[in-house]
Amino acid sequence: MGELNSQKRRERRRIIRDMTIEQAQKELAELRLNLFNLRMQASRGEVKNVREFARTRKDIAAILHKMRMAQLEALYGDAFGEDGDEIAEEADVAEQDDTPEALNEEEVEK
Repeated sequence: MGELNSQKRRERRRIIRDMTIEQAQKELAELRLNLFNLRMQASRGEVKNVREFARTRKDIAAILHKMRMAQLEALYGDAFGEDGDEIAEEADVAEQDDTPEALNEEEVEK
């Protein structure tokens, strides 16, 4: 049983990886609507499989990750390859350095 679930997860990851950005955006909208409907069902006590919440959230996260990686690849070009996650982390850190506290620290150093 566990092996079957892992095969399904691998297949789902492969499908998401092979999606175009347009397909990913459409799938993301559908998954978000599905998650909303699941929440409505839960509020009425109609949910049959609570694991569907986690699956849907994980699929949403995987698609958002794919879209972010494509965005970073467009920004950084071919330098964005195997080490893509490291570049993504560096980009997030660079964005966080624009906080007012960081700017104040730079002024104090001058």
